[in-house]
Amino acid sequence: MNRGTRSRLFRQRRILESASHVFAENDYAEVSMEDIAERAEVSRGTVYNYFNSKDGLYRRVLTERLGALMSRLEEVIDSEPDPVVNLRHCVVQTFLFFMKYPNLLLLWRREELRRLSFNGKNDNLEPVADHIVDVRDQLADMMQGVFREGSRTGVFHSLDPASTAQAVLGAIEGTAASMVGVSVRDKITRKAVENLHIILSEGILMEPRS
Repeated sequence: MNRGTRSRLFRQRRILESASHVFAENDYAEVSMEDIAERAEVSRGTVYNYFNSKDGLYRRVLTERLGALMSRLEEVIDSEPDPVVNLRHCVVQTFLFFMKYPNLLLLWRREELRRLSFNGKNDNLEPVADHIVDVRDQLADMMQGVFREGSRTGVFHSLDPASTAQAVLGAIEGTAASMVGVSVRDKITRKAVENLHIILSEGILMEPRS
C-alpha cells in the first residue's frame, strides 16, 4: 500500500469517526455535511469526495460497524451446534459491541424510537429509520434461529422465537445504554454482561446447566 492510499484511507476513517459522533449528538435532519467536515477538520468538498450524500455517509457508519458484528456472530453460529453456546455468544458480543461503540448505540436507539413515534409516516426520517430497523431485524432473525434450535433440541422452553428475540435485544440494548461511559475493559462491564447472560439463559433453559 503506497503513501497516497494510506493517507486516503486514514482521511476516510477520520470522516466516518467524526460522522458517528455528530449523528449521535444531533437529530439526523439537523446535521449537515459542513458539521461533519468541521468535526473531522477537513473541507466540505473533501467529505463529498468520499461520500456523495449525508444519507450515504449515515448508512456507511451503520453498515460498516454492524456488518462486522454480524460477521462475527454468523461465523460462530455457523460452526457451533450448541444453542446455549450460541445464545451466550450473541448476548456477550452484542453487548460488548455496543459498549465499544456507544455513539452507534445512541443512534440505534434514537432512530428506533423516532420511527415508532412517527409510525413510519415521516418522510424525513423514514429512509434512515427503516435502515436501522432492517439491521436490527437481521440480528433478531439470527437470534430467532438460535431459539428455534434450542426449542427443537429441548434445551429451551417452547417460546415464540420472534418475541423472545426482540425481548433479548431490548435487554441487551437497555443494559448497555445504562452503562455508557464505562470502559469495555472495566470489571463491572464483564460482570454486567455475565449477569445479563445468566438472567436471560436461565429464564429460557428447561434445566439450568451446572
